[in-house]
Amino acid sequence: MRGLRTYLETLGYLRPIQVAARLRRGVTRAWPGPPSTGVTLRGFVGVPPVTEVAAWSESGFSFLNSRIPFAGNCRWDPPEASRLWVYNLHYFRYLWSMPPAEAVRLIEDWINLNPPGSRPGWEPYPIALRLREWSDWTVSQRGLDRRVRDRVASSLDQQLAHLLDQVEYEHLANHLLEDAIGLCWAGLRLSSPTAVVALGRGAGLLQECLDEQLLGDGCHDERSPMYQASIAESLLRLSNVAADVDAGPAGLEIGTLAARAAVRLAESLSALVHPDGEIALLNDSALGVAPRPADLLRSAGLETVPRPGLRFLGDAGYASWRGGEGTFLVLDCGEIGPAHNTAHSHADMLSFEMSHRGVRVFTDTGVHTYDPGPVRSYDRSTRAHNTLEVDGLSQADLWAAFRCGRRGSILGASAHGRDGGFELMGSVEYPGKGLGTVRHERRIRGNGQRIEFEDLCHADGRHSAVLRLHVAPGFEVRDSGEKGIELLRGGETLMSVTGPAWQVSESPYHPRYGVEHLRPCLSTSWEFMDSTRVRWALEALSLSPLRERAPSP
Repeated sequence: MRGLRTYLETLGYLRPIQVAARLRRGVTRAWPGPPSTGVTLRGFVGVPPVTEVAAWSESGFSFLNSRIPFAGNCRWDPPEASRLWVYNLHYFRYLWSMPPAEAVRLIEDWINLNPPGSRPGWEPYPIALRLREWSDWTVSQRGLDRRVRDRVASSLDQQLAHLLDQVEYEHLANHLLEDAIGLCWAGLRLSSPTAVVALGRGAGLLQECLDEQLLGDGCHDERSPMYQASIAESLLRLSNVAADVDAGPAGLEIGTLAARAAVRLAESLSALVHPDGEIALLNDSALGVAPRPADLLRSAGLETVPRPGLRFLGDAGYASWRGGEGTFLVLDCGEIGPAHNTAHSHADMLSFEMSHRGVRVFTDTGVHTYDPGPVRSYDRSTRAHNTLEVDGLSQADLWAAFRCGRRGSILGASAHGRDGGFELMGSVEYPGKGLGTVRHERRIRGNGQRIEFEDLCHADGRHSAVLRLHVAPGFEVRDSGEKGIELLRGGETLMSVTGPAWQVSESPYHPRYGVEHLRPCLSTSWEFMDSTRVRWALEALSLSPLRERAPSP
C-alpha cells in the first residue's frame, strides 16, 4: 500500500495539462456522434507496415507470444487476455497478412460488436492506430465491394471524430504523438468535414509533439529503442500517405515534417543496435514488436549497416562503441525518461549492454508484461540491470505498472575516443535511505580486447552495495581462480571477468513479451562507510568470430 507521500511525489512531476486532462476524463466521458454519410477514401496506394504482422490464424490470434481463440461474445475483449494483448487485437495491423475476405469479415464483425464509445476498442490509442490500417488496407483493395468501402469510410469518420474529442493530453509522450499521427493520417485519407478539422489540428499537434519529443540527437524523449522504432515506422508511413494524397500545402507540410523526423529517429536508432541486428533492451523494450532497425533504415533510404566507432547521443544519454569482430557496448548515462512521463522508464542509470563476436554477452532484462505485479516491478528495478544497487533500493521509486515517485538524476556524462579505443563516463545522484542521497560515478575505458570499469559511490554513513552483471542465456560460467570468471559459449571461452570475488546465481530474462529465460548472473556485494570504489574488467580471450554463431535469444 502506497502512502500519501508517494502519490504527492508522483503527482509533483506531472504537468498542469496532464492533471487537468485526468480530472476532466474522470468527470466527463466523450461519446461518439452518429455515423457520417457520403464519406469517401482518398488516394491510390495503401501503405502497409514496414514489417508484416502475421498474428491471425483460423484458431485465433497470437500477440505477445500468447495465442487466444477468437470465439464467443467476448472475442474482442477476452477475459484471459492482458490489456496490451487486447489493444493489439484492436490495432488491426494484422489485416495485411489476411485473406481479403477474412479481413472484410473481421472489420464488419468489429463494427457490429464494438458499439460507439465502448472500451477498449473506442479508446483513443487503439483508434489512432486502427485508423491507419483500415484506411490504407481498404485503399489497397481494388476489387472491394462498394458497400463495404462505404461502411468502412463511415466508421472511420466516426472514429476520427471520437479521437478528436479524446486526444491524450493526460499521457503526452508517445500516446500524444501517435494521436497526432492518426489525426493527420485520417485527415489525409478521408474526404469529410471531420477530416478537414482533423488535418488542421493534427498538423499543428504533430509539429508540437516533434518539437518536444524529438531530441537534438535524434532520439525519442522516452528513451526506449522499441518505441523509437515504432514511431519512426509510423512517421515513415505517414510521409508516404501524404505523397499519395493531393491535400495541398497542408499535406506537403505533413509529409515533409514526418519524413525528416523519421530519418532522424532511424539514424540515431542505429547507434543502439547489437551485431545481431536487434535493438538494445533499454527501458521498456522487447524484441519482435517494432520493425527491425535494418528494415527501418532501408525504408528511410539510409545505410543499413551501423557505422563502427564511438557514438554519443548526449540528449538521450546513450553512449555506444562498435568495434571489430562483432564487439558492441552501450552505456545508459541519461535520465530515466521525461520527468512528466516515466511510464516506460526503468531504474537503469549507468547500466550497460554488450556483445562480443556477434552475440550478446551482458543483457538488460527486457519486458515480460505491463500488468502490475512482481514481474513488472522486477523488470523495472535497479537489480534487474547491470549497475550498482545500494542498500537494496532502486534508483527510482517505481510503482504500479507505470508510475514513478522520487527518482535519480544525471550529474554528468561524456564519451571520448582514446588511443584507438574509448572512454565513457556517467555520474548520477538518486534517493537513498531516509533523506540521504547516493552518488554513483562509472568510468569505462577500453578497446576491443579489454574493457576496464571503475565504480565510485558516495553516501554518508554505513551502507551495503551489490554490483550485478546479467549474462545472456546460453553461456556457461566457470570460476578460473586468478583468471577470474570465464564465460563460455559452445565450449569456447569468449570473455573473462576479473576484479572482486564474484558469486554466480541466476536471474530472469525477458527479451520478448510473455517469454522468460533463466540466465547466469554474476554479483559481488560489500559494505562501506561514506564512500567506496571498485574496479573490474572484461577481457576478450579471442577476437575471431564464432565458428557457428548462435542466435541471440
